[in-house]
Amino acid sequence: MMAGVGYDAHVVAGVSRALKRRVGKLAYVVEMLRQLGHFHFRPYRLAFDGAAPVEAASAILANGRRYGGAFVCAPQADLGLERLDACLFGRGGRLAAVGYGFALGLDLIPRLSSVVLQPFREVMIDGPAGDPVQGDGDIIATLPARLTVAEARLAVVVAAPAIGDSAGAAMLPGQG
Repeated sequence: MMAGVGYDAHVVAGVSRALKRRVGKLAYVVEMLRQLGHFHFRPYRLAFDGAAPVEAASAILANGRRYGGAFVCAPQADLGLERLDACLFGRGGRLAAVGYGFALGLDLIPRLSSVVLQPFREVMIDGPAGDPVQGDGDIIATLPARLTVAEARLAVVVAAPAIGDSAGAAMLPGQG
C-alpha cells in the first residue's frame, strides 16, 4: 500500500515491538516523539521515471489514498491505477515534523504549499546510505533503493462474512 523514507521510516524502524503489542498504533506516536529528539533531518533525492532528481525532507510513496489507516496523504492515489503517488515533504526539522503531524491529523497534508504530490511508475531514492525504507509499517529495504510498479497484478479473493458471524470470517461447509 505505501512506503516511506526519512522521518517516517526512522519512526517505523524505532518502534518497540513489545510496546506495539501492548498499546497498538499508539506505539508509533511514542516513537514519533522520541525521534523528534534525535532524528537528523537530511535531504533525500528522488528521481521519478528517469527525470532529474528532486529533494525532499521525507517522502511517502502510496498505492492508496490512506496513510496509517485513517489519514489522507495522497488523495489521487488509486489501487486500480497502474501508478503510485508520492507525497514529498519539502521542509525538514523538528518544527516542520510537528506541523506535518498536525496537518496529517487534520487531513490538510495535500493542501500544504511545502508538500508536492507526484504520480510515478518508478522512483530511484538516494540519501544517507543504509537509511531505512518502510513499507506498510515494516522495514523493507535500505537506501539507495528503487521502487517500481509491478508489471503483473495480484488477484485477491476475499470471502463474504457469513450471516451472523460477527468476526467477519465465512465458515466453510462442515464447520461450526
